[in-house]
This record gives sequence, C-alpha cells and structure tokens, in this order.
Amino acid sequence: MSVRAPASSTAATRGGIYSALVSGGFPGRSGKHLRGLSLTGFGPKGWHCDWEEIWITVKRYSSVLLRRMTQKSQYVHLLLTVALVTVGVGLAAQISGTAHSRTSTRTLLAANVASTSRNLYAVNQSSANRGSISVYDIGRGHGLVKTTQTVANVDDVKGVAVSAATGKLYVAYRTRSGVGMIYCLDVYANAVLWNRKIDPDVDRLSIHPDGRLLYVPTWEGGSADYINVLDAETGDVVRRVYFSNRSHDTLFPLSGPIFQETKAADGSGHYLYLIDPSSYAVSRIGPYSGILGPYAVDGMSRRVVNNVTGLWGMQVADIKTGPNRHRQHPKSSARRARAAAWNRLDS
Repeated sequence: MSVRAPASSTAATRGGIYSALVSGGFPGRSGKHLRGLSLTGFGPKGWHCDWEEIWITVKRYSSVLLRRMTQKSQYVHLLLTVALVTVGVGLAAQISGTAHSRTSTRTLLAANVASTSRNLYAVNQSSANRGSISVYDIGRGHGLVKTTQTVANVDDVKGVAVSAATGKLYVAYRTRSGVGMIYCLDVYANAVLWNRKIDPDVDRLSIHPDGRLLYVPTWEGGSADYINVLDAETGDVVRRVYFSNRSHDTLFPLSGPIFQETKAADGSGHYLYLIDPSSYAVSRIGPYSGILGPYAVDGMSRRVVNNVTGLWGMQVADIKTGPNRHRQHPKSSARRARAAAWNRLDS
C-alpha cells in the first residue's frame, strides 16, 4: 500500500492537483498478488473501494476452489463460498478502515482535487484591455475563465514572471509617458498588491525559483550598464549587477544560472551573460556573430539557441565552450528569426 504526494506548502496545496492511489490484492500462489481488490483514492465522499470488482474477484477464485473440490458435499461448497466472501469483504473493510484512519494526515494533500485546475495567465496587449490578465483553463480546451483588470496607464507590456511558490505574478510595463513600472498580482486573491516605478526603466524580467527575488533589465533602449535585483515582496531594489548597457531579456531556468542578453552596440552586445545567483559573479558566452535577440536555454542549462541580428537563422552555443554551431538560411528563402524555444525532447 503506497501513497505518493508532493511536499506540503500552502501555495502548492491551493494551486496543485493531487491524487493518491492505494492498491492491494488477494495473496496468490508463490507470493504473488491477484488483481481485483483496490482502493481508488480520495473522492468527494472520502476514501472508497471498488466493491463490484471485489465481488467479481471473490466469485472468480471461489469458483476455482470449488471446482477443485467437486468430490465434497454441497454443504462444504456453501461454507467455502461464504468464507471467501467474508474474508474478501473483511479485507476490503480493513484496508478501507486503515485508509480512513490516515485521512487526517492526507486531507491537506487531497483537498481541492475536484476544484483545482491548470490555468494559463496571459497579459493583454490589445488597446482595449492593455495590462489586464486573461485566465484560460488548459484542461478545458483553453477556454476563457475570466479577465482581471489590473492597473491603468499601461502602454507597452515588457515582460511577465510568475512564482508557483508564492502564487504571485509580476508584469513589467512602460506607461504612456515612458515610465518603467512593475505591478504584483496575487493570483489567488485576484488583487494587485503593489504597483511601483522602477528606476531607471524595465524590460523582460525573470524571478528566482523560490519567488523571493526579481531580476529586472533596465531597458534595451537605455544606457544603464546594470540590471536591478528586487525584493519580490515589496518591489524594493536590493542590489545592482553591472556588466553591459541596454539590457533586455532575462531568464532564470530551474537549473540556473541567471541568463542576460543586451542590445549594446559597443561590442558587449555580442555576448550572452551568465550571473551566479549566489555570488552575483558575471561570466559570458561568445562572441556571437552579431547583437543577440530572443534566446532559449535547454532544460539542463547545457545549450542555448540564439537569434542573432544579421543572421538569417539561429546560432547555437554550448554553455561551457561557447557558440560552436550555427545554421544560416539564404536571405531569399527565410525571414530573420524573431523567437526561439527548446523542445523538451531535444534538451
């Protein structure tokens, strides 16, 4: 009998979908188990077992034994049948009772099984709803669940980051007057917790896996030669990391480290930067054949694929040895690449 469950946390319990399967069986010959007796998890009415399946199994194995005892009296047959049914139902009741006795420790993990869902959060860029967030149910054909109005005066959405650990979503945007801002939304309370100006500006941000820190570029059109590290709880700047100007796209994959590209025209924009999240030491990959565009890191942080200005295709780099492979298409047959992503099977 076994139950698998994720580590307990408030955010995970409220946002995840948990299931448990407890299974058993009648002991057969040579120590094997015979399928037929099962407890099928935690439903709306608590732990439950498949009584019909138990009854079918009991009849199946009682028939086998009865055929082997054809020389015995009908009275013995009746006793055997009653005994098998009694043992089978008793065993099921015992397992069910054991499961019931353990539900107090599993209630938290089993809560909201029927009510949770897997959702996609999309920040709207259309003029009518700019800055609002639309929520789509992935399990129901990406049907629209709701649209949440957030803050006013959003002109250009620069980036989005979300933390599963805290249940908070962050949107970096610029106002109509060109001010860099970030707002924080509690996805459970459906409420904006803070909305702050970030100096000198903002761009496509990322977040630490534990949800405590935000890594915010200072805008691809700016001259600041650093990115800001923010306290995700308050939006306060806690430090700056210096390396190059015109910082744009930041990524922090689960396997780390922090990745950063820039649009710098002084030659430093031909490198992809790596920032150690503990020491904030900066290293770099490159040079590439041009200023970097959108990029994607594989799931183990071993390789990165980059769009490169002036290259009709993509340039792929080994993170340890640098950009050692590239693919280029004739200009007459392809447009300049504008985005990149890894297939999880190719990483």
